[in-house]
Formats: sequence, C-alpha cells, structure tokens
Amino acid sequence: MSTTYRVGIAGYGIAGSTAAFMLARQGHSVTLFERSTSMGPVGAGILLQPSGQVVLQRLGLLERIVQHSEPIYALDAITHRGLQLTHLRYADAVPGGRAYGVHRKVLFDVLRAQVESENIDVRLGWDIRSRRVGADGVFAVDSTGAEEGPIDFLIAADGSRSALRDASGLARWVCDYRFGVIWAVGQSQAVRAKLFQVVRGAQTLIGLLPMGDGECTLFCSASPAEWKDVRSGGFDRWRESVLRLCPLASDVLNDAAGPENLRFTDYRHAWLRQWFDDRVVFLGDAAHAMSPHLGQGVNLALLDAEALADAIATAPTFGDAFRQYAVSRRRHVRHYAWLTFFLTPFFQSNSAVLGLARDIGLPIMGRVPWVRRRMAQSMAGISTGLFARPMDLSVLNAFQERVDPTVQTI
Repeated sequence: MSTTYRVGIAGYGIAGSTAAFMLARQGHSVTLFERSTSMGPVGAGILLQPSGQVVLQRLGLLERIVQHSEPIYALDAITHRGLQLTHLRYADAVPGGRAYGVHRKVLFDVLRAQVESENIDVRLGWDIRSRRVGADGVFAVDSTGAEEGPIDFLIAADGSRSALRDASGLARWVCDYRFGVIWAVGQSQAVRAKLFQVVRGAQTLIGLLPMGDGECTLFCSASPAEWKDVRSGGFDRWRESVLRLCPLASDVLNDAAGPENLRFTDYRHAWLRQWFDDRVVFLGDAAHAMSPHLGQGVNLALLDAEALADAIATAPTFGDAFRQYAVSRRRHVRHYAWLTFFLTPFFQSNSAVLGLARDIGLPIMGRVPWVRRRMAQSMAGISTGLFARPMDLSVLNAFQERVDPTVQTI
C-alpha cells in the first residue's frame, strides 16, 4: 500500500469498529464518529456463525470471544403442539461445524479493545447525518450542523436506520416490518448447545439462545402494539402466554421480573442498489439491513468490514476499492437478503396460510439430503447461492481442534 487516506467512519458498532482498527493498522488516519455520548452495546445475544468466525480468527480475536460463549451445534424448532418443525445441525453444513451464542457485549468489548489499541480519534456525541464535499475532500456533518474534515472518504456504518443512506441520493428500497421482538437476558441452564425455538402459526415465535457464562437470551416476536400493552400493565398476561408455549423460558423470566427488564427491537429490510458513491461507502445494515431470522447481521457486518479493508489495501485508489469491495460482497449478501425477505413472513406475519405451509413444508424439506445440506449451509452463513459452492472454512479447522475439539450430536 503506497497511499494513506484520511478516513471518517460513522457508527461505532460491529462494522464500524472492525473497519476502524483494520484501516488504522494499515496506516490510515481514522476518525470514528458515534452518535451516543457513552459507549456500550445495544442488544442481547447474537449467533456468531462460522462465516463471522472466519473473520475473527484471521484477526486473532476469536479465541477471546469463545471463552465466554456457548457452542451452538444445532437449531431445534418445534410447533406449539410439540411436533418437530426442523432440526438442523451445523455439522450438516461442514464437518465439525458450530456457531457460538455470544452476548453482544462480549464481542463489542473485544472489538473496542482493538480500537483503543490503535491511534484512532473517537468522537462521541457526533450524530453524522450527511456530508459536504469540498475542494480537498469531504466533510462529515452532524445533526447540529457541525463539520469535521476534510477527509478523503466516509464509511457509513450507522445501522439499519442510516441517516447517511437516506441523505445519499442513491437508489434504495426500505421496508419496515410489522413485527419486532421482545427480548430479555437472564441466567438459565434450561437449553444448552442449541438454539431452541417454538412457533405457533406465523404470529408467534419464541426462542432461547444460550450465550455462555450461564446466561441465555429469550426473544419473543411481538408487534409494537403488543409491546405497548406489555409496558402498560400487560406484563403478567404476556409472561403467562410465553410460559404456556415455552416452559423452558421460566428461568429467564424469573430474572426479568417486570417490563423494565425487557427490551423491544423493531427491524426493517433495506437494500441499496449501489453501496457507494464518489466519497461514501456503506457497510453492514446501512447497506443491507434485513430481519434477524437467519441470524446473519453481525456476521455480514464482519465480512463487509474485512472485504473493504482488503480492497483498500490492494486497489490503486479508494474509488477502485469501493468497486472491488462491492463486487466481492454482493453475491453473498444478495443471497441472504432475498432468502431472509422470502422466509420472514412464514415466521412473523398474520397469515394463517403461511404458518400452515411452513409447518407442513419444513419437515419434508429436512428429509431430503441435498435440501437439508443447503439449509444448514444457509444457517451457517456460508451459502453464496442455491447451486454455488459455499465459503471456505479451512481457517477454522485448526482453531476448533485446539480450542473446542468436542463435537456434540444433538
């Protein structure tokens, strides 16, 4: 690399922090803007898929994360009648495969330590909303009108509700989902080594994700109106309905003794036709937000950040790097964007027909070996298309044998 750049990054999340320290290591001058005035992760448990593990292993960070995480060997989903909906093992995607249930704070703290180890200018309380192009670069403009610059280019990693995406003028498509999720974290040993889900029609989905250190995330699909009801006196009624459908959630709900211990997250599907312009490039949810049903958001963000840093290290100009990054990531991301958009109504909608079709179709699909393998590869984050060759996970083999050699069959 012969050229060093002045880089601004909007958003101190997974994508933004990963890109920040990777670019700082390459010798670039990096300023990291965060709208919040205090640092801390937003959210609860995440699934660190094999695809995201590859990035963290290449960066030498994976071992620190899995020390406080739960190995996840399978997705186990049943209907409200107790019938098996699907049982997908990561070993069906790749021998010895596993995900990890990780508290978001664990991952964030490891990435934050990397940011703090580099010469990165972190600006808290800067809500970057737009940019202004000047003669010698671009200026990041926050919600008060304050500017910072000039910089050579700006990385938009400001999440699914990206203000920079809205201000970009780039062709985009955004759809807000009618359902979100109520979630809570508590101590529980009720579910181990797997992601467990219970569904009733397409209206209700309850899940338990163990995260290590004895913690577990409970998540329950809900509309904003249902969340409002829970907060305004309906907590006990909601709690009883969850326990009727999923008694294994009792430990987490004992810790979450009231609505003040719950959180609600809504989500949206967003797609940019082009992920960059002359001075701004988009990463993670800012470029391609989607619902969390396949558990891919954090993993896609890690892969985006790695791909952009690699492109900047090898391309002759940052404009060429933007194009190289977009080409390298588009097929993989497009596969998950369309797959998630197609599947979400079967798990969160008001359609009785879609819920019934799912309950009939998924068990049948799981009995067909080729289909089952493709489903497992999509779950693992390594699928790049229906008939395409999956991602190479060879970088994980030695790590798994050394750190976590036990492969469970559950």
